[in-house]
Amino acid sequence: MGNIDAELNKIKNALPGIILHTSYLNDAVLFIRGYKKNNLNATAILGMDAGFISPDFIKILGSDAEHLMSREVWALDLAKKKPLVGTVNDLFRERFKRDMEGNSARAYTGLIVLADAINRSESLKAEDIRKSVLQTDIKGEEIIMPWDSVKFDPATGQNILGKGIIVQVQKGKYHTVWPWMAAEKPVIWPMPPWSKRKSN
Repeated sequence: MGNIDAELNKIKNALPGIILHTSYLNDAVLFIRGYKKNNLNATAILGMDAGFISPDFIKILGSDAEHLMSREVWALDLAKKKPLVGTVNDLFRERFKRDMEGNSARAYTGLIVLADAINRSESLKAEDIRKSVLQTDIKGEEIIMPWDSVKFDPATGQNILGKGIIVQVQKGKYHTVWPWMAAEKPVIWPMPPWSKRKSN
């Protein structure tokens, strides 16, 4: 972690506005502390997951993480509208002594999709399994992700009905705030200035 004064000065000169930030954990923490120290008051800070959704992010920053937002692929509060999320998370917690997070939820879903494709495949040959994967059509209520379905584009191999969410730290926890139909809490907008927030 180096000196980020030059970057902070550039950001300060560009404010007010929204900061879109991509960093792994150490740099994400360094910049948030720098924003606070230099009283950089953005309308919002939106992380692109990575360090912003690390299990240690809120632990390290404490109340300084409040109101920060991030792109995410999954959130536990989705269980309020999709009970399957809570059921699978309970099984995960029983085994691993912690809640799922975006990466574990995505890995679990990938395994479910692959198992479904293998079950439908004509054989265990790679080409038959690939063909089966491309014919996948798993409805949104059958998976724990906030997707409409799992359906692959044969040209790109991408799930054409996948979508992300945005979470915001509120009272020390990540809460889904977008898309509106999946939101568990209303978004806090704009972020309160550092001078009006509780300090660590």
